[in-house]
Amino acid sequence: HISPPLKTHPSKSKIKKGSLHARRQADAILHQKTVLTKLIEVLGPRYADRDGGYTRILKLSQNRVGDNAKMSVIEYVDRPGEISCGSSS
Repeated sequence: HISPPLKTHPSKSKIKKGSLHARRQADAILHQKTVLTKLIEVLGPRYADRDGGYTRILKLSQNRVGDNAKMSVIEYVDRPGEISCGSSS
């Protein structure tokens, strides 16, 4: 189980500083070593120059079975392999 991206936002801006204190603060929020490692080694460098807007929320057309709740998918922007608008190949 990986923590949702919205929960990583406060620690995301702290991780960009790269200090040990920032890493410990993020660890206090996330509580999962694998997620913390990915945040520091993969996502930190990828979003180092980005001021905000790390995630995108996509609403799904079908509601959840059982309680009919609306569903959405939360994903990081600028992922590898993602097709960006306006890019020419």
